[in-house]
Amino acid sequence: MPRSFQLFGVLLLLLLIWKGFSQSNQQAAEPAYWYQQAEKNYAAENPTGTTDSIALAAYEKAIQLFLPTAPRNAKAGDAMIKRGNIFQGQRAFAKAQQEYHRAMDWFRSYGADSLLFYQASLHLGSNFYYTYGIDSARYYLEQAARLALNHTDYPDQEVLYNSLGALYFQSSNFLQAANYFEKARMLLDPAAPEYRETFDGFSNNIAFCESALGNYEEALSIYRTLLKDAYINNRVIQNIGHLYYEKNEPDSALRYFQQVVPNATNATVRMYQEMARIYLDKNQPDQSRGLLDKADSLNRLLGESPREKAVNLLLRSRLLASSQNYPEALQYLEQAAAGINEDLAPLVLFEIHEQKSGIYLLRHKQTNATADLKAGALALLKAIRLASYIRSNYDNDEAKLFFNRSREAIYWKAAEAVYNWYAQTKEQEALESFFELEEAYKGSVLNDQLRQARERSAINPGQSPLLAKEFELRQTLAYYSSLLNTLTDAEEKARIEGELISTKVALSRVQQDLNAGFNESSLEDSVYGLSVFQQRLGGKQAVLSFLQTDAALFRFLIRPGTIQLDRIPVTVALRERVQHFISSLHTQQEGLRYQGNQDGYYLYQVLLQPLEGELKKLESCTILVDGYLHLVPFEALPVTQATNRYLLQDLTISYHLSFDQVYQQRKPAIANGKDSSWMSFAPYAEEDPLIRKTGLAVLPFSTSETGKSGSELAIVKSEATKAAFLSLGGSKKILHIASHAAANREGNGDSWIKFYPEQPDSVLGYTLFLPEIYPLPLKNTELVILSACESASGIAASGEGLLSLSRAFLYAGANGVIASLWKSEDLVTAYLIRKFRESISSGLPVEKALQQAKLNLLSDPEIPVQFKQPNYWAHLVYIGNCSPGKSTGNFIWWILAGSGAVVLTVYFLRKSASSSSN
Repeated sequence: MPRSFQLFGVLLLLLLIWKGFSQSNQQAAEPAYWYQQAEKNYAAENPTGTTDSIALAAYEKAIQLFLPTAPRNAKAGDAMIKRGNIFQGQRAFAKAQQEYHRAMDWFRSYGADSLLFYQASLHLGSNFYYTYGIDSARYYLEQAARLALNHTDYPDQEVLYNSLGALYFQSSNFLQAANYFEKARMLLDPAAPEYRETFDGFSNNIAFCESALGNYEEALSIYRTLLKDAYINNRVIQNIGHLYYEKNEPDSALRYFQQVVPNATNATVRMYQEMARIYLDKNQPDQSRGLLDKADSLNRLLGESPREKAVNLLLRSRLLASSQNYPEALQYLEQAAAGINEDLAPLVLFEIHEQKSGIYLLRHKQTNATADLKAGALALLKAIRLASYIRSNYDNDEAKLFFNRSREAIYWKAAEAVYNWYAQTKEQEALESFFELEEAYKGSVLNDQLRQARERSAINPGQSPLLAKEFELRQTLAYYSSLLNTLTDAEEKARIEGELISTKVALSRVQQDLNAGFNESSLEDSVYGLSVFQQRLGGKQAVLSFLQTDAALFRFLIRPGTIQLDRIPVTVALRERVQHFISSLHTQQEGLRYQGNQDGYYLYQVLLQPLEGELKKLESCTILVDGYLHLVPFEALPVTQATNRYLLQDLTISYHLSFDQVYQQRKPAIANGKDSSWMSFAPYAEEDPLIRKTGLAVLPFSTSETGKSGSELAIVKSEATKAAFLSLGGSKKILHIASHAAANREGNGDSWIKFYPEQPDSVLGYTLFLPEIYPLPLKNTELVILSACESASGIAASGEGLLSLSRAFLYAGANGVIASLWKSEDLVTAYLIRKFRESISSGLPVEKALQQAKLNLLSDPEIPVQFKQPNYWAHLVYIGNCSPGKSTGNFIWWILAGSGAVVLTVYFLRKSASSSSN
């Protein structure tokens, strides 16, 4: 501020004091008088340095007069906050911090006024964000958010949610950041004079998120409308340049960057550094170096952002590596990493580890030194640990799934590097590292949910308002998500999308508070390793994991006494054989012979025959599949070329999604599967006018899957409504649904299960959509049986498997799920479920009971030959927890001793006309 203005402000203040004394010495001594004078200048229509100086001095005078008085006056705290706001506006951040802390100390001493305490927290959080104190910014902004949670009337909430959006963006959670920016925009008052300017600013933030998520057209659409706003036009042009860089159109990016008028902001630093990246990629090191120098100088002038300094050093390291100066390049990376952490700049730190690995692996190609190969693999492992940390701090699954998809390549690269390290050295550490990277990649989102559920299981929901609120918000979120699948009116869809965003933000706030009570994840946390996992397996039990990359399938067998890691090249022939095999399984036509045995035997030879010696020592094997293998039922693979024997007949097979879920599994406590443990739903057993109106086929054999005794809760026909399911679904150990289902594989809607159509015109009323399953309270449900087609199929998500109905029931807490990979014959499904009931009642574990049901079908002379082909019986698979091999005998004995074996005699009924479940 110019010295003349400061002097003029002091003279004005002295004039005010003299005027006050001349009017009334008593009035000038009143704190309210000085507070009023400060307010006039603070609220000046055109604030200047002079009005700021007068307001600062008058507020301070009021504070000094307020403090000795009793009772306390909230205006004292308000004056401190507003002094902080003035300093903040002048970018005197250190002075602003002092005032905000002073206000908070005053509140704590004199009893916190929640509104003013909220404002102090909000402004202090913003202050720390601008000065790169990200941890402190998050702390104070979260504190403000907690205070505002139940006070919708608190002011500046649009500022709060915009600031939280910026924090989420900083931590690379672009989906949640977009939700917060949208929430901030929704809170704006259209009548406010600064409405359009603020609205456009928030819209720019939303577009930046869309660009980071890869939704380039959506982002461009927003940016084009914002170009008309002269106030942010320059920033928008720059952001369009960033978009084209992310879109891998560097020449278009440069064209936009060259239109930007540079200014002294961090945004210009970022632009220079992105331009330097482009010239690096174009192999023009001199241009790149010049831009890095400009960026570094401007960053120093602005106070040196640690993030931008790290990016600068990272890009300089790339320059050095391009000239094969590897030692100095690694030194620059060490310096870059030293200035940041996983909270301040997580993706930059991630890139540093990735770049470090690239240098080591490049040097290994030249020297063939094992040390470089190992160092490269371990650097990638550090990047993966960081990725796990970043993902674990996300508070919604949608964001976690996006992060996994966007970082998939790093896991593939790490798999190749760690495998090569193992192949060259046979070191145990390499095997442990491969186990760690698989565990970080596979089923990670589901693992996080189940781990969180275990932590919260100690909390009594009745004594935790937060848990009750979380459950309520999850239900609301599921309702709005499902409702969007049924709406066609654009205006109503927009309204519900707004409600959806508000619910997501509210859920985020509740989960932040809930998670605060648990230990934060650590980059170095590792509950167990490969050796501990191996010891956990039963004597004749194994886990076989496949990890698919674009070039290879990595096969990882773990059983007591044996660990085997192999690499299978992914060839065109292998891809085609998998596709043909799956296609044959999905084809069921009377008079048409099953065509999949030849392809199935080829897959057996490639995938399993090299392990034949080990597999023969086993009784059971849990398979962790990946990629296109999710749709392959391994039990249907022929083990001989003669195709008269399947793997089903040699080995009990089950499936799971990750090592962690196998490690955490507990023996299913089904209490011998007696009828009283079951609850069955069969809504389409008979046709009636309401069912006919939906166009859905009747499933006449679905009632034959339910139990015959009165002790089972069998809900059939018109009683099997969606409302009944939502009310009763988690009340029994075994939940069985025999109905219509469909998997969404295109991403244009949700998978669903149909219940009885009380109101056929209301699709939402009788359709259970995928999002509605996730919040179901199924932690006491040992087994879910979905004898509904395609219930094990769905959209493939990187590392997470298929986003199927079966996975949703596991997510909701079920111990295991029997589900269908494709549409099969209603009659065959009914037979298999009835035989499964017999086996489970006789004491067999779930996985063995399902195997036995299929073996019964193959050996039953009453079964037509057509139905003994894998395309009819292999569709049902078990995904979930198994009984450990060493304890199976004791488990069976306990069941038999407790209740005796129940044997049901079921006769297979031929039918003249084939009826397919849909």
